[in-house]
Amino acid sequence: LEGKAGAGFSGGGFTANLDAAPQLSGFTTALSDGGFTALTFDVATGSVTVDGAIGGPLGGAGLTSFSLTTEQGAITVDNTINASGLTGGTIDLYAEQGVTLTGNADLSVAGQQLNSASEGGLIDIETRGAGGGAIDIATGAKLDLSVAGGGGGVLHLRAPTTNGNTSLAIDAIGGLISGAASVIVEGYNVYNTAT
Repeated sequence: LEGKAGAGFSGGGFTANLDAAPQLSGFTTALSDGGFTALTFDVATGSVTVDGAIGGPLGGAGLTSFSLTTEQGAITVDNTINASGLTGGTIDLYAEQGVTLTGNADLSVAGQQLNSASEGGLIDIETRGAGGGAIDIATGAKLDLSVAGGGGGVLHLRAPTTNGNTSLAIDAIGGLISGAASVIVEGYNVYNTAT
């Protein structure tokens, strides 16, 4: 598959609804090599590991956006996701269960400048549903939201409340978060109104 664009233009987008994808590299490697710059995956069953680098080497232009949703399972990121560029891109990780960034995870939405709305990049990590699990950003994980010359991007973490709504299912953050203009932490509850 080829998604390359001419000089000065963005590459193509690719969207896939998958029944299962325990390891994502079988899909993403060919798509990144093919020049696609926006990748969206929705996985219906099971958990997914991002086991291969996505978006090319850090330090060079990456994707404009990467989105991964698991409808029933968890997400583990164990490699690089590069959504950096002239302006910062977006990385969305949405799991019915937990989201884990291992010590090998390196997520970048770094930009050389703010976009036309004076915004940097966005990393959005969410768990969902009544069984929503924890977010774990392990020691060694890196999240780069920097913008050259100042400013920065937004990190959004969303997880269920615990302990009688006094805390959230977000483990102690051991990774390095750099260049963020803001970090938004959102808790949620799921209520059953059936009588």
